[in-house]
Amino acid sequence: MRPLVSNDAGVALWSNCSPITVSIHLSELLNDTPAAKKVTLDAVSQLATLTGLDIRVETDSIQTVKVNDLDSLPPAGSREIQLIWVTEGSESLEDHHLGETELHFSEAQLELRSATVILSDEIINQAADRQHSTGDSAMLSVLHELGHSVGLGHSVDPHSVMAPSLADEADVTLADRSALAYAGTRQC
Repeated sequence: MRPLVSNDAGVALWSNCSPITVSIHLSELLNDTPAAKKVTLDAVSQLATLTGLDIRVETDSIQTVKVNDLDSLPPAGSREIQLIWVTEGSESLEDHHLGETELHFSEAQLELRSATVILSDEIINQAADRQHSTGDSAMLSVLHELGHSVGLGHSVDPHSVMAPSLADEADVTLADRSALAYAGTRQC
């Protein structure tokens, strides 16, 4: 698994000095807002456990937005992971892309500063269509994008949660666990 941001000096990671806040923005046009909210909270909890980072979702940071337009939202703040759910077919994502992550970082310090994660409700729809437990399949898709938000790139293991396309058998592999644990190791 390759890191998303690195150079000869190392890998860009979040420092483990202070909490990372997660804000969740849900388009009011989503097909299943409760499912999107649940899988997001489950994936954030998993990410915090697997990385050891102090990642917090404040209840007042979960908002329903009236538009499917990202321009109306403020950019992610310092030490914030901003999760934005949009409807399938939104112009914010390429056709049939389930998610996309943008990292903001200090090149000089190789430190992640904030991240914006865009998620399509196609994640929820596909999980239901596959007749999996919607929570498990969808949660893994959200965890995949959250893995990018802490600096992980794609894995060549087709069973990895960080594989470019999640297979039906995808899960958090031992290599994923190691990479996620490493993502939480940067000291102050």
